Amino acid sequence: MTAITPEASKYLNLVSYDRKKVKGIKDEITFAGIARVCIKLPNIPEIKCDVLICSLVKNIDLLIGMDIIKLGDFSISNGGEKTLFTFAIPPFIDKTNLYEKAIEINISLT
Repeated sequence: MTAITPEASKYLNLVSYDRKKVKGIKDEITFAGIARVCIKLPNIPEIKCDVLICSLVKNIDLLIGMDIIKLGDFSISNGGEKTLFTFAIPPFIDKTNLYEKAIEINISLT
């Protein structure tokens, strides 16, 4: 589930409408507030979703969860010492299988 820090939630004036039990690191169970937000990513329609209001890793204010990622195709590529993050909604009909692509490349190199 997508999550936002309490500090970012306060900055955005989000109002928690419910609470949810969350299992975190070392199986710690806490309760996090839930708020409704609209998230806008480049070239993607606005996504309305619920977010957990909870502490995240240092210097991270928003964590995009599988509730959003499952709506489209998500990819992280590393090449030429640069990282490329892409996300597209709706998902493409043709799926990219990086495993099979890597096997083909590795075979051609031998």
